[in-house]
Amino acid sequence: AEMRVFVKAFRSEDLRGALMMAAETGDVECTMRFTGSRPLHEAVKAGNAEIAKQLIHAGASVDSKDNADKTPVDVAKDLQDKQMEKVLLKELSKKNTDQFVDGMEFVSKVPLFSTLHPAEYPRLAAAFVVRTYQQGDEIIKQGEIGNEMYFIRSGSAEVLVQGPDSAVKAKVNVLSAGDYFGEAALMNQAPRNATVKATSGIEVKVLSRGDFEALDLRKKLHFVKRKAVRQGDSLGRPTSKELLVKTAAQKELITSAIMANPNLGSLFAGMKAKEVEGIVDHAFRCHVDASAEVIKQGDLKADFFYVVEEGELEVIINGQKVLSYGPQGSFGELALLFRAPRAATVRAVGQPKLWALQRQDLRNLLQARLKQKLQDYAKMLGGLQCMSNVDEKDKENLADALVETTYQAGEFIIRQGEEGQTFFILYKGEVSVNVNGNEVTRLS
Repeated sequence: AEMRVFVKAFRSEDLRGALMMAAETGDVECTMRFTGSRPLHEAVKAGNAEIAKQLIHAGASVDSKDNADKTPVDVAKDLQDKQMEKVLLKELSKKNTDQFVDGMEFVSKVPLFSTLHPAEYPRLAAAFVVRTYQQGDEIIKQGEIGNEMYFIRSGSAEVLVQGPDSAVKAKVNVLSAGDYFGEAALMNQAPRNATVKATSGIEVKVLSRGDFEALDLRKKLHFVKRKAVRQGDSLGRPTSKELLVKTAAQKELITSAIMANPNLGSLFAGMKAKEVEGIVDHAFRCHVDASAEVIKQGDLKADFFYVVEEGELEVIINGQKVLSYGPQGSFGELALLFRAPRAATVRAVGQPKLWALQRQDLRNLLQARLKQKLQDYAKMLGGLQCMSNVDEKDKENLADALVETTYQAGEFIIRQGEEGQTFFILYKGEVSVNVNGNEVTRLS
């Protein structure tokens, strides 16, 4: 009843009808039965920018088409409503930027993507389409031909299989954030072998077959052959609780090592003892094989900070040993602090004992340093002509997606003829631009 009263306030009968239908179906992308239009299209026709914004925030797509094969932007152009067109394009830009930044963070956290080079993350993040489903919605259905693969960002779902001689679908699996499904049918162009049903509100990132093939993920990703049946937590997943157990002496060693670290010590100095202890409690034991590379120079995947309890590790830069770490030594914080590639390779000598802290365990502590770095990046973006129409919030989001990389004099950054997969912004220094072997300009 309240919705009806709210909707009656609008003059456009078509807009009222579209909003009522969206409310009844719970779908802001619903198609009206008789006109074939959609709520966002009707908001554009009615010239109601505020309702258009609210619909976009609720999930309405600026790219969706009505029965006339027109997007909301097309409708605004036909009506010569420049103000509405500007609103739609701005909302679309903001939404795309938010989704891209979220996609970059998501890709870096999903184990399946660990075999990809970080330079490939932006293309994959840009290829994702975000969809949401309500509890009880069937995301894919057994027997359908699969053209898409799904990655769960949040929420949960169950996997249901119906046997040839059964009228009932049996639950054989439970999926949650970080899990993926639909890859078998996508790669083999085969019918889905199961139904996946949302057991809560769920958000997924969807990858089409076209993008999957264009990104050559068939060769680059290593899909584990998964058992069809998994019953809750009965698989006996390995637990890391034992690796978290520490003696008082070990806690003191980790604390001392952190306080002595030139980049972290000052950040910890202002914290209360309980706060420091809470972070130290999250450190877990690492068993390292002889000659194993704990971190590798140039690696963009920097998720851990390490403290040495026993043994020795050598630090190698450009193939040359420059120093060693022994007990109470620590390393790995720079890449976490500044989102930069690993500055050196650290290799085990013998079998040292290490303690590791994950990025998220240090996140609050690192926030102040990282915030300043991101502000510097956002300021730099503000000076780019191509960013002149991007609002400040979007610049901050883009700054968060930047990865700082250092090149030595004479080293090639990009080569003529190569496929471009990365956008570069010159932060410091000078570069030479050559075409067909001849220098045409220099950038600084």
